[in-house]
Amino acid sequence: MYKRKYKVGFKNRKEIENQKLFKCANDKSQKKISFSTSVKPLKPVKDAIESMVSTESLSFDNMNPVSKLAMSTITSKVEFNSLVIKRLIDIIMFIGRQGLAFIGKDEAAYNLENRTINHGNFLELVLLIKDYDVVLNMHVKNCIELSKKRKARDKKNNNNLPQARVVAYDSSGIGLYNLITKEFAEINLDMNNIVRCSFDEAANTKGVYNGLQSHLKKNANPSCIYTHCLGHVLNLVMVDSSECCKNAEFLFGLVQQSATFLLDSHKRMKVWSDLTK
Repeated sequence: MYKRKYKVGFKNRKEIENQKLFKCANDKSQKKISFSTSVKPLKPVKDAIESMVSTESLSFDNMNPVSKLAMSTITSKVEFNSLVIKRLIDIIMFIGRQGLAFIGKDEAAYNLENRTINHGNFLELVLLIKDYDVVLNMHVKNCIELSKKRKARDKKNNNNLPQARVVAYDSSGIGLYNLITKEFAEINLDMNNIVRCSFDEAANTKGVYNGLQSHLKKNANPSCIYTHCLGHVLNLVMVDSSECCKNAEFLFGLVQQSATFLLDSHKRMKVWSDLTK
């Protein structure tokens, strides 16, 4: 029974296929299938092979000895710097957990070899750990040598005159105005929209004739209002006002010392912030 059914099914399927072929042969609107349209172009495959061959020469195994040495040096430097950063982060986390202050009075790297100086908690921990850690020891030595070289460039000459390198092309009022104009042009800001400016007491900024504020009023916006740095003014007002009254002077001095005392410790700042909420 199954064999007869299979023959019937095969016969019907063969008849259907013959009908499809006959229909395609008589259908004149059917497009001819050519080799170029039925097969994908080989150009992408060729390009992929050429790209693979070209990039294969850039692999580490195919580099020349000089390139291999340079690549190994870069890799070793990256790994070394990663180890240094990990140790420094651990020191910072320890200081934060203990609520200790970071800085000291003398943090110059060229003075780190002088152990009679208190360099602050952070640097003192670095100097302590470097005696037992090769990575940190090498890093500290490099920092000290580089700092000494930078300091030697600024030493005094034979005439006992200080030497310094300061790049300042033009710090006059017009020079500062030209610099601001250039920066505003680069970020597409209109100078005419400046309605107020605030500087300190330097003549090249607050000068009413050749200062920066005068050039802003002349060339940018005549209605521009100059205001002295309010933070500096407030500080001067408090200093001058407290001089006439010793109790006020002691009060503001105590407030300043209290603020410094709180800011030097994260734990104390946390307690103060919780109490003031």
